[in-house]
Amino acid sequence: MAIPSELNTTRQFRRTVFDFDKWEQHRSVMRYVNNLASIPNSRIIRTLVTPLSLVLTFATVFGVYETCVDEHILPAFFPGLSLPSVEAEGLTSFALSLLLVFRTNSSYDRFDEARKIWGSVVNRSRTLTNQAIAYTSTEDIAGREAIAKWTIGFTQALRAHLQQDCDLRVELANATPAWSEQEIDMLAKSHHRPVKALSVLSELITQTPNITGYQIQQMLDQVAYFHDSLGGCERLLRTPIPLSYTRHTARFLILWLSFLPLGLWDKYHWAMLPVTALIGFLLLGIDEIGVQIEEPFGILPLFQFCSTIEKDLNSMLADEGQVSGYVSSLRHGTAFSMTSDGPMTSALIAKATNQTVEELSIPGLSAHKVAYQGVPGAYSEVASRKACPEFEPLPCDQFEVAFQALSQWMSDRAVLPIENSLGGSIHAVYDLLLRYRLHIVGETSLAINHCLVALPGTRLQDVKRVMSHPQALAQCDLYLRKLGVVKEAVDDTAGAAQTVARLQLVGVGAVCSRRAAELYGLDVLEEGVQDVKDNITRFIVLSRDPLVSSEQETRVFKTSVVFSLGKGPGQLFKALSVFALRDIDMTKIESRPLRSNPLVDFQASSDSSDGDDVNAAVGQRFNYLFYVDFVGTLAEVRCQNALRHLQEIAPLLRVLGTYPMDVAGATSSDDTSALGGRRK
Repeated sequence: MAIPSELNTTRQFRRTVFDFDKWEQHRSVMRYVNNLASIPNSRIIRTLVTPLSLVLTFATVFGVYETCVDEHILPAFFPGLSLPSVEAEGLTSFALSLLLVFRTNSSYDRFDEARKIWGSVVNRSRTLTNQAIAYTSTEDIAGREAIAKWTIGFTQALRAHLQQDCDLRVELANATPAWSEQEIDMLAKSHHRPVKALSVLSELITQTPNITGYQIQQMLDQVAYFHDSLGGCERLLRTPIPLSYTRHTARFLILWLSFLPLGLWDKYHWAMLPVTALIGFLLLGIDEIGVQIEEPFGILPLFQFCSTIEKDLNSMLADEGQVSGYVSSLRHGTAFSMTSDGPMTSALIAKATNQTVEELSIPGLSAHKVAYQGVPGAYSEVASRKACPEFEPLPCDQFEVAFQALSQWMSDRAVLPIENSLGGSIHAVYDLLLRYRLHIVGETSLAINHCLVALPGTRLQDVKRVMSHPQALAQCDLYLRKLGVVKEAVDDTAGAAQTVARLQLVGVGAVCSRRAAELYGLDVLEEGVQDVKDNITRFIVLSRDPLVSSEQETRVFKTSVVFSLGKGPGQLFKALSVFALRDIDMTKIESRPLRSNPLVDFQASSDSSDGDDVNAAVGQRFNYLFYVDFVGTLAEVRCQNALRHLQEIAPLLRVLGTYPMDVAGATSSDDTSALGGRRK
């Protein structure tokens, strides 16, 4: 039986969006009384009038018949129909419970999936508009508004596609940015209106002037998600739970309720009518709820979803000038109020960089700085001067402080060591690359030349203790053991020289660079004390914004990515094959345990001679992230295809940066004349 039209219209009143007051009412201790009081207005009860009347009619007829038999009104050959017990009902009630539970849970899963799809549509709409604002030129106001307009148009078209009570023409006529009659006709008269909106949106993006292919691809990724969302919504709308299951549940339930009075008569007599009515109301109500939420778009507040998207996108367009002005003031060092953007506050960063917050906010001082870990004279300072000769070095006492300084606009670049030819990879930096949304925009290499330094007048045989960074001590281990000194680890090499000079430590040496010895007035007792002479450290240059290359670029570029693997054999082979199949040269691969989910289950088995799996074993193994460097840029089609292929395999994929390779070779840490830039 079709639900009356007035009952269909009441579905819109269940499209509720909660605010704080509604949540307070929802949690109220009076909810039981309030919900009982609302029974006369319940749509469920009105829907159940017909099936419940049918059950009660049968129960009433049965009661009249049993009364006539008991009072001998009917001839003696008329048998009584009441059952001596409710065993039959009890045996079948368990099966009925399973049918109703599965029916309701399946329906709720469909409702929850639709709710999540629309929540993601809201988020992706904001992301696409934010990308349009960030990527397009400030003069292209019409282009940004067009992308926002057709994003709103898609959401309204999708709503009209899913809800019969939505008039797309009316919604677009009242939408902001304003729609022309021609635009409304073009969308409203289309055979498939959501697809039409996405086609226009894709065309707007691909024809946007002065943006790179990588930026276009990022924006088209949002459009691709809209296509996926459309397909997911259509699947939920067009394909219900198998009809055979719904029909069997309805038949089972109505027959079970019809025969229920037979088992209740001997114990309750005419009181079986209210008992049957109560049980019927509860069970039929559960089934009705499952049927109603099976089609979720009649219940979901799609109007509120679309209104939220329209308000948010228009707010982003309106605020773009204010945000741009604020960012511009930061870039040019004008006064602003510094706020915390993570675990490190401005005061902590100022302390870690040996400056005050006021100094960092003075115009001209906060601009054009490059952050590095260590104190003046550290190898990282030499690398930062080489990589960014026009920037003023900003010393930081920890790797994370350098990341925070760059993230919070206290510097424009950060130069950090990523690997050493003797000590291997710098794992702390790899972990921080994943935590912070910064981009690798360059690299440089430095040939490390360790020197043993001490206070002026100290002889080599007078040195009894040597201080330095743990890696520097390890790289000079044979030399220091032969010297017979006590090794003491400190935060960095230049810091060790600074400590010796500041505290005037007699008989104490430091392993550091020649530049550090000169800065702190120490004598170089011996140069080249590292055990292996070819000691090279590679540094990366970080920025808040990615470096975008073009297809006409003549320099050799490198791209760094990080990805995780799914379960199953051969996953790493499949991931690396996406590069090999396209002749893409990999220059590095590094693995790190995934901190958020370090262990995963796996099943190992071996094949027997007849092809069957034997000796299957279930256990746990480490779950890894893989950092890969390869030669190529995101502007190259083969690299784009490789990353798309990798995205199909990898649960997590993130591009860390595309940047020019350091083809000049390693510069000696003592060759300060070639570094350029300003000096302290």
